[in-house]
Order: sequence, then structure tokens, then C-alpha cells
Amino acid sequence: GTLPNPMGVAHQPPGEYPQATEKYGDAAALRKKIGDRRGTAVSLKNRASVQILMGRFNEAEPDLRSARETYEAIGDRKGLAEVANDLGALHEGRGDYAAARRDYQEALRIRRDLGAEQQLAQSYDNVGYVFFVQGDQDSALAYWRQALNLRQKNGGDKRGMVHSLQNMGFLQTAQGRWPEAMKSFLAALALAREARSARAEAVSHGNIRLLHQYQGRYA
Repeated sequence: GTLPNPMGVAHQPPGEYPQATEKYGDAAALRKKIGDRRGTAVSLKNRASVQILMGRFNEAEPDLRSARETYEAIGDRKGLAEVANDLGALHEGRGDYAAARRDYQEALRIRRDLGAEQQLAQSYDNVGYVFFVQGDQDSALAYWRQALNLRQKNGGDKRGMVHSLQNMGFLQTAQGRWPEAMKSFLAALALAREARSARAEAVSHGNIRLLHQYQGRYA
């Protein structure tokens, strides 16, 4: 039968996180028992991803370290990039932005070498975000622009383009470039509607409302 290993972590509703960690743990134990090293690493990495979403960073870290050791041993660079990305999220959650940037940049380097463009755009997002929270807006803009350009080139990832446009609008708002920010947020809203993403549409409306508030346009 199929080992208990749920679909991608991103699709787990928050209320199902505890059940997901249990299922990933069961899958890791079973796969370890039958000698499936790669499958064990995948399940541990997935359990860690859910634990990070739950804020359980101390529980996630050993799983990620173990998964990384296995991926290194079997030469799985895609897996190494995913672990580096999750380690970045872990350090970001702890507020250790220097370590987060190091891990996010490692994931970016591997993904660039592999030519994994959708994942590469995510890495540009993540590195840009760390630069932003560290106060380096120029570097944040450079990385976020690369993410947007990559998504626009591919064309199919509308939700990813929404995310990029929201990032750009957020940065433009912080810089006081309000007309440009409004243009970014309106473009994000239009794409969210095309993608039929209620969550992305709601975020776009919220960003537009906040921008009106900054401009004193309360009505």
C-alpha cells in the first residue's frame, strides 16, 4: 500500500498541521525500516516544514539536519535546496536574519544551477525579504525584480506573479512611491481575480486600503 505521506505541505490547512506531522513521522519511520533513504529524508523534511509553520523551530531543526545529511550522502541537490530553504524559514522565524539569508542564498545557488525556475523565483522572494527586513531596500528591490521578471517570462504562474507584485508594491509604499505602489497593487488584484485566488485578492484589497490610508484618503 501507499505509505502515509500527505500531499504538499502548502496545501495543509492550519487545523490539520498536528495530523500532518504525525503522518509524516509515520512515513519516515516506515521508510527508514525498509531502507528507503530518500523517502525518509523527504518525510522528515516535510514534517519539519509543518513544524516551522506551527512555530515549533526546535522540533523542526533535527529533522532538517537529518534530511540534509541524507541528501548530501545520496547527492540529491534538489533536496538540499529544499532543506536550505526550510532552514532559512526556520532562522527567519527565530529572527536570525543573517543565518536566514545565508540559507536562502544557498537554496538560490543550487536552484539556479539546476535551472528550477519556479523554485528559483521563490528563492529570489525569500532573499529579497530578508534584505528588506534588514533595511537594505535596494537589494530587496533587485531580488524581487528578478523574481517578477522570471515569473513574467514564464507567464503561467499567476499566483506567483501576484506575490511578486505585492512585494514590489509593499517596497514602493515603504519608499513613499505611492503612484507606483498603487499600480503594482492594482496589477496584483487583476491577476488574483484571473487566478481565482480569493486569498490573494483579499491581500491585494488590504494593500490598496492601506495605501489609501497613508495618503489620507479615508473615504
